[in-house]
Amino acid sequence: MSITLLLLILLFSFVVSLSSIIYAFKHLDEQSKSDRKNSSHNKQDIKYESKFLKSVKDLDLNL
Repeated sequence: MSITLLLLILLFSFVVSLSSIIYAFKHLDEQSKSDRKNSSHNKQDIKYESKFLKSVKDLDLNL
């Protein structure tokens, strides 16, 4: 009888840990989707001043 009880506890803990892992991955996926939406939206709203654009125009990026 004690082996049956131990098996039930083990099975219950396995189900709980598996559901926790699935929930965590779903949460991370939703968070990354919202981050991608926000970052693409913010990139389109950036406006630079003409002084900055003139100063960066001749910048050499070859390192």
